[in-house]
Amino acid sequence: SKDGINWSDIKQVLHCDQESGWEQAVSRCSVVYKDNKYYMYYTGQQNGISRIGLAISDDGYNFKKQNKCIITPEYNWEGNSVMNPFVLFDQDDNTFKMWYSAGETFEPDVVCYAESKDGITFNKDLYNPVFSKGMEWYDSSKVSVGCVIKRDGKYIMFYIGYKNKYEA
Repeated sequence: SKDGINWSDIKQVLHCDQESGWEQAVSRCSVVYKDNKYYMYYTGQQNGISRIGLAISDDGYNFKKQNKCIITPEYNWEGNSVMNPFVLFDQDDNTFKMWYSAGETFEPDVVCYAESKDGITFNKDLYNPVFSKGMEWYDSSKVSVGCVIKRDGKYIMFYIGYKNKYEA
């Protein structure tokens, strides 16, 4: 859309790769535009495990996937799955910053953080998770990252809180 009101027809820009060994389905993505390229970070799911992949495009429509997932569950706090990436490029320190959800595949349990200088190779923060369930009725069971904005030098995260496994 050029005006935010009138939209073009829907066009599928990313397909799952059944032969990749890690994605029977793709979902929940975040796109960053930097240096005339679109970086799409997405969730790939297979056999009850979610991982984060990357596809890059010159035009925002034709994406080429990288050969492997870029974020996988490695630590106890990540559980079986990493998913729902939200990435922004911070011009102040020339860094791609990723917040991602982790834990159970059905719905995640915590929010984690990783950084990258090139947008491809991410290093996970050693102080993870950076956010977890709370004490209120709306986030007492699980949490998932929604989006993050930087305002006045601070990062503000909008998240999804779950009062139980099935209700956000």
